Amino acid sequence: MFRKITLFPLLLLGSGLFAQTPSPQRPVVPAPATPAPILAQPIVPPPNAPKPAVVPQPVPNPQPPSLSTTIPGGEKPVRLQFPNTDVKDVLAFYEKLAGVRLVYDNQVVGPVNIVINEDIPRDEAKLIIEISLLLNGFTLVPVENSRIVKVIGIGKSPRTAGIPIVADELLIPDGEHVVTYLARLKFADPQEVTQVLGTFVVQSPGQYTNITPLPKSSAILITENSAILRGLLKVIHEMDIPPAEVVSEFIVLERADAEDVQKKLLEVFNKAPAAGVVPAAGGARPAPRGGQPATLPDGTPVPAGITAEQTGQGTIEISSGKLSEDSIIVGKITLTADK
Repeated sequence: MFRKITLFPLLLLGSGLFAQTPSPQRPVVPAPATPAPILAQPIVPPPNAPKPAVVPQPVPNPQPPSLSTTIPGGEKPVRLQFPNTDVKDVLAFYEKLAGVRLVYDNQVVGPVNIVINEDIPRDEAKLIIEISLLLNGFTLVPVENSRIVKVIGIGKSPRTAGIPIVADELLIPDGEHVVTYLARLKFADPQEVTQVLGTFVVQSPGQYTNITPLPKSSAILITENSAILRGLLKVIHEMDIPPAEVVSEFIVLERADAEDVQKKLLEVFNKAPAAGVVPAAGGARPAPRGGQPATLPDGTPVPAGITAEQTGQGTIEISSGKLSEDSIIVGKITLTADK
């Protein structure tokens, strides 16, 4: 029991001695002193020193304003300078410009004159070259589904090179390429449309222009360069419209007799010419003399150009081909009396 009591104070005393031992401290090293900045002293020349000579600098000559190297959209423009240049040199430039492969005919010879004194877009330059080639008798014939373009020389028909045939308006190539287009009609007569189109086109220098009607298939075959072909298609779209609608209408007469009304209408439109009126040729309405118009018995003036004809028992046909402010009938009307 005595040993346990004596050991406990000794352990407490030992721990207190260790807790009071100070830890060693690091020596404090002073920071190095920052040197003061050295100020640059201005160099003062001696009072009798000569002044340095001033050498004049050359002034560059003012340059004229140059044309811009780019156009809106980031496309690099080109300048066409081909005064009286061989056509093959122009075609070589066109081949790089359009990104196509050209196949020449043996008769592709001769000069071409193209001079544009300003930078223009690449698409416009390509179109100008195509128009110039066409005006000088050279024909460009594209190959279907390919980048190859045939160049036909002066005096040779492009038909010998195989002109492509397209039936879709969206497949017509851009520019001035010669193609054959099959135009299908829904309402118009192919013969009539061909006659109208013939007044708009003339034979090309390459002798390839042709318009052939196909009545049985209601279509037209047109061989022409793509620029003129698009203009002809606009005319076709305006002509190929539905015809006038034929409408039948029954008019119920409450008090009058149908045959009596029909006869009176026939007499009105086929009224005999009065005194001082000379009948006109071709069944037209009589033309009055002295500027006095023909009138009905009640004094109502009758418009000129109206004819009436009895086409059957109880049926008359009234027609007028002229449209004017005084027209009461335009086209053809058939009246049939129903008892």
